[in-house]
This record gives sequence, structure tokens and C-alpha cells, in this order.
Amino acid sequence: MVGITTRRIQQLTKEGVLKNIGRGKYDAAEAIQAYLAYQIELERKRYNDDDMKIAEAKRIQEVAEAKLKVIKLKKEEGKLVDREEFERMLENAIYNAKNKLLAIPVKVSARAAATKDPRKIKVMIEGAIYEALSELSGMAK
Repeated sequence: MVGITTRRIQQLTKEGVLKNIGRGKYDAAEAIQAYLAYQIELERKRYNDDDMKIAEAKRIQEVAEAKLKVIKLKKEEGKLVDREEFERMLENAIYNAKNKLLAIPVKVSARAAATKDPRKIKVMIEGAIYEALSELSGMAK
């Protein structure tokens, strides 16, 4: 029948696509019509699956485009910073903080050496630290 194997005919019979009229016997016209209807249904399903895949791909593309528009808008509003730009800003802030903190001993050491009172030395160190922090916080603005 229509160039398919005996085994495939048995499978189609078991699946209910073909109906035999006796052991290994089929109404040829009915079997061919049933087989063609079966093939058409398979193609329709495959076509619908392809349509669904295309629709899903379009939906994914639309979502991605919407996300890109949001990112662009946030960047224009200044709510989003480029990663490389942020890394440069962070490196500069760390470098400035390091320099300010390393300058504290230089600022305090001469005055602290002239003072014997530990409380006054503590106040000098704290003052230098707060001054450095104040300068650093002013840079952040």
C-alpha cells in the first residue's frame, strides 16, 4: 500500500489509523484515504509547531527590544552607568581614599611627637581621619 512497509502498516493499524477487514486485509480505498488524512494531520501539526516556534521567537525578540529600550532610557536619564565608566570611577575613588588615608600619618606624626598626652594624640588622629573622610565624601558628589 502506497509504498510503506508491512511493519508500518501494522503500527498504523495498532494506532487506529488503519482498520483491517480481516487478518492482514484492508479496504484499499478506505486505507489510502485514512493514511492520507493521517499524513495531512501530521503535516498540519508540524506546520503549527513551526508557527508556534516563529511566534515564540518573535515574542522573545520583542521582549529583548523592550529591555534594550528601557536600558537606553535609564542611561539617558542618568540612572544607568556604563560598566567601564563605573569601574574607572571606582578605581579613582579607591585611589583617592588610599592617598588620603596614607597621608594621615604624615599630617599627624610631627604634632603627635610633640605631644605626650595619648588623649590629645587620639584626638589628632581622629581629626585627621574625619578630615580625610570629609574630603572623600565631598568627592563623591
